[in-house]
Amino acid sequence: MAREIVGLDNARDKLFAMLRAYIDHGVANPALYSLMFGGYLGGPDRSRPAIELAEAEKTKVLLAGVIMGGGLGRAIPHTPRNERKIAGAMLSCWSLVHGLTLLLADGLVGPKKKSAALADSLVQGMLDGLAAELPVLPPGTWVGPQA
Repeated sequence: MAREIVGLDNARDKLFAMLRAYIDHGVANPALYSLMFGGYLGGPDRSRPAIELAEAEKTKVLLAGVIMGGGLGRAIPHTPRNERKIAGAMLSCWSLVHGLTLLLADGLVGPKKKSAALADSLVQGMLDGLAAELPVLPPGTWVGPQA
């Protein structure tokens, strides 16, 4: 995702490119994607490996930075008042691309030759919706793997 935004100046273009890269990588590498998100790496106590936690944190910082920088059409200052809105936007983005990636990789939507156009349309629609209104996560809700 980070490589896809190199050279892009517009925050909306960056966000779109990141989300499409997520989908494309998962669809092109379904076994790796399944390993990453299938719970196979966790221990018996449902803990996550340190490398996964570190990479997830880097991805969260990248995504939050693009969202705060105007990826949804306006800058969102990183203030305590906005934290649950930023997290809500992040969870909305992740939910759509994660679900769509699974559906495409599993062949549950198609045809495969139309997957790029489908992904473009759904990501664009979601970004348009988030630009109009940000969801606010309930207090105490977290996003991403926990230690």
